[in-house]
Amino acid sequence: MPPAPVVEGAAGTLAELVADEETLIALAARNGRLSGFWLADQAGTPADPRLAGRSCVILDGEDDFVNMLRHMLARMGVSSAVVRHEEYVEGCLDGYDLVIIGPGPGDPRDDADPKMANLRAAVASLLAAERPFLAVCLGHQALCHQLGIPLAYKDIVFQGTQASVWLDGSPERVGFYNTFVGRVGPDVALPAGVSVDADPETGDVHALRGPHYRGVQFHAESILTEHGFAIVHDLVAGVLLD
Repeated sequence: MPPAPVVEGAAGTLAELVADEETLIALAARNGRLSGFWLADQAGTPADPRLAGRSCVILDGEDDFVNMLRHMLARMGVSSAVVRHEEYVEGCLDGYDLVIIGPGPGDPRDDADPKMANLRAAVASLLAAERPFLAVCLGHQALCHQLGIPLAYKDIVFQGTQASVWLDGSPERVGFYNTFVGRVGPDVALPAGVSVDADPETGDVHALRGPHYRGVQFHAESILTEHGFAIVHDLVAGVLLD
């Protein structure tokens, strides 16, 4: 294969672009909508003394976002381990203070998918034992299924989309990576003790809260979630400390 042609003046053009004031302003404005956690130097970040020494296990649905969750947990002082969805067996998530049913690809409505069967089984076990847990994206959809919240194909697919939503009464810019969604409406009865933050027009569930668990459809750990670290921290503290 012949080498790529050299573009005359490219280096100078790039240098001028990097130094261009309007370009720098535009980049700064973009970064202002991204996660400060991932853009900042985290060296020496103190752990939360209330969470330090706690442990978490993540049931991985085949998603590298799990590694970002683990990093955030470590910054809080929480150690973590990972169990792949195909390795799930009853009891493998025992012995940890917190369980996260993680994200991943797939159709949450597919009753024949072994991955969905394992995620649902894990959620059912955690609900029955009243153990603290979080559910993220695909895990959140598995939680919706167990709670009787219908699952639907989104009207507009959100893959790498930043959107402003209301969470517990406050607006947040968060990152979505989902094709499917839990959806509530007038004919959907939520279980006792469960509340949701949902789009008022579509009924798409962005987040839900239960007595000992939380679920989020978005990825709080993504760089697209502006206050992602604070959101993950509040979710962890909410189920472990409240």
